[in-house]
Amino acid sequence: MRPLILPSAPSVAPCRGQDEVAQALVELGHTPDPVAIHDAHHKLSQHLAGSGLYVLRRLYKAHSVNGPYTPDAVSCGHRALANLALRYISLVDDAALAAEQFAAADNMTLQMPALGNLVRTGHGDEAVQKFYSQWRHERLVIDKWFSLQVSSCDPTQAVAIATALLSHPDFTLKNPNRFRALIGALAMTPAAFHQPDGGAYDLVVDQLIALDDLNPQLCARITTVFETWKRYDSNRQAMMKAALLRIAAKPKLSRDTREMVSRLLQA
Repeated sequence: MRPLILPSAPSVAPCRGQDEVAQALVELGHTPDPVAIHDAHHKLSQHLAGSGLYVLRRLYKAHSVNGPYTPDAVSCGHRALANLALRYISLVDDAALAAEQFAAADNMTLQMPALGNLVRTGHGDEAVQKFYSQWRHERLVIDKWFSLQVSSCDPTQAVAIATALLSHPDFTLKNPNRFRALIGALAMTPAAFHQPDGGAYDLVVDQLIALDDLNPQLCARITTVFETWKRYDSNRQAMMKAALLRIAAKPKLSRDTREMVSRLLQA
């Protein structure tokens, strides 16, 4: 079957990441709300998925790659387009097609996007465990597994999920990639990190304080997730400033982290 090619569309601005949307609002003189941005993005995506479902299903079918996995550029392009279509379809079919893809997938490139859609729609518990059992001996894959669970879940559940994963046997502060995969993913998911209760700020700071004794360079780098604290509303600003002050008050704080925290507070 020949790939489905959509007719050319009028030129439009590329879709921005949610953090970029927040920065654009700041430049326009508005105070961004990461949760509201996430909700608006979700509603728009649902609308696009519902109105374009027929085309999205054709795209998915036309660009799905059958046969053994190959890493060539053409196959990668087909898989990427099919997985993008799947992400939208999952918003309106309750991830039924994603469940089919996950069950039938014979490689991680197909499994991972399907798993993300299952988690995103609240149907990922069984698949998360199955994926872990299959890939538990692959270090880099399990890094992705940690990240996906906090970046794809309902943002209101991200702190609870991250907290549970901190107790997972495969998580350790001594593994920099694993720390970035879990704590970094939480901090880089705006709607999860900036929940109004400040729970994510507290969780991230707790882990940074613990990390500072083991890996001060990484701790200093991750602390920069607070660098935009003055961008937000007064309540979030107060909580993020308090989080930075709590790091600064750590006894025997490393020079790297102290310098970074001082710079952020003075910005």
